[in-house]
Amino acid sequence: MKNLGKELRRLRGLLARARTVRIVTHLSPDADGISACLALRLALVELGKTADVLVVDPIPGNCWFLPGCDRIVQSRSHLPPPDLIFSLDAGEPGLLAPAYDPEQDKTIPLVNVDHHLTNTLFGTVNLVDPEAGASCELLYTVIGRLGADITAEIATCLLAGLVSDTQAFRTANTTPHTLRVAADLMQRGAPLKTVVAEILESKPLAWFRLMGLVFADLRSMGPLVWAEVTPSMRLATGARPEDVDGIANLLSTVREAEVTVLFKVSDDGTVKVSVRTKGRVNAADLCMPFGGGGHARAAGCTLVGPSPAASKDRFLSAAKEALEKAGETVGAATERAARTGV
Repeated sequence: MKNLGKELRRLRGLLARARTVRIVTHLSPDADGISACLALRLALVELGKTADVLVVDPIPGNCWFLPGCDRIVQSRSHLPPPDLIFSLDAGEPGLLAPAYDPEQDKTIPLVNVDHHLTNTLFGTVNLVDPEAGASCELLYTVIGRLGADITAEIATCLLAGLVSDTQAFRTANTTPHTLRVAADLMQRGAPLKTVVAEILESKPLAWFRLMGLVFADLRSMGPLVWAEVTPSMRLATGARPEDVDGIANLLSTVREAEVTVLFKVSDDGTVKVSVRTKGRVNAADLCMPFGGGGHARAAGCTLVGPSPAASKDRFLSAAKEALEKAGETVGAATERAARTGV
C-alpha cells in the first residue's frame, strides 16, 4: 500500500502515548473482522498495552474456536475510556456504530485498518490496502512492523481471516503474497486444516434447514439470480441472524449467473444485501449508490424504504440496468422453485 511507512510512523507515535486501546469492527461482523480484532488484541497485550475488543452484534459461530474469543466485550458501558481506537475491516465509520460514535469519540485518535476498495479513509491513521486478500493479510504486516512476535495464537487468528475472505484461497483477491503470508502463519503454528474446517466446513443444522427454504424460492432474470432470507424463514428453522453467513458465497456458484444477490430482511423491515459478481459488473459500484461498498466481486449495502418489497425491487432494477450496460441480456423474472422440478 502507498504511504505505509509514513502511516506506520504515525501509528507508532499514537501507540507510544496510549495505555488503553479499544478495537472495533463493522456491524454484522464476519470472520475476517473478528479474527483481525482478536489477533490485534493479542499483539497489543504483548506490547504492554491494555486492549479490549468491543463487538456489539452476535459473534459468528465459526469464530468461537479462535483464541481470546471469550474475552470479547459486547457493551461499551463495561469498558474504560480508551486513549486510542482501532477500526478493523470497516469501510466507513457508519458501519461501526454503536461501538464507535463519531461524536462521542471524536477526540480519540482512530486507526483505520482495512482492505476494502471503497474505504473512505476516515481515520487519524489510514492503513488501507485494497490489494490485500483480507484485513488479516494487511494486519500481518502491521503487527510485524510494530515489533510484536506473531505467536501461534496470533497466527491462527490471522489465518482464519485469510481463509474466510478468500474462501480458502479461491477468490480473485488471492495473490502470491496472500499465499506467502498463509505459509508463514502455518510455519508459526496456525493449523490450516482446523481453521478451514471451523471457518468454512462446520455449519449448524439450522443453517441447512434455512438453505432449503432459501433455495426453494430461488429466482432468476437471465444472468441475474437472487434469493432472500426472511424473519419467517429464520423462525421456522430456528436459525440465528449469523447463520445466514456463507449463503451468498454459495449462491454465487450458480453457473448461469453473472450477478447474484442475497437479500436479508430484518424484523424491522431493513434489508441487508450481499452481492457477488463474476466479471462484467463491479459489485462495489452497484452497491455504492445505496450507501454500501466492498470489492469488485463482493460487496454489500443496507436498504431502507417504505417496504422490503419496494427496497428489493429498487435494487434489482439497478442490477438489471448494470447488466444491460455491460451487454448482458436480461429477460423476465422466473421462479426456479425446487418443488416444481425446474
